[in-house]
Amino acid sequence: MITPRSMLMTISALQNRIASEATQHSEAVQALVSERDALKQECEILQLMFEETHYELWELRQAVFERREAHAQLLRLYREREIARAWRAEREGPLQ
Repeated sequence: MITPRSMLMTISALQNRIASEATQHSEAVQALVSERDALKQECEILQLMFEETHYELWELRQAVFERREAHAQLLRLYREREIARAWRAEREGPLQ
């Protein structure tokens, strides 16, 4: 038989359970929010690192391109020097 006292005890137990679960839920939500904020900050740091690395890669590619251009220019100069030597040797005749 259900008595008013047993009903009050059941209601009180349910209220305590609901309050306990609400506290646990609130703590879980707060933990998730904290984790989200930490991941968001880490993502921003990684984005900055990516941008910096991307720029450094661009600089490296630029340096490689410039080195190749300088090497090609050096080869052209060597060729011009050899041509000039050949013309000079042809004008001056064979060495004796």
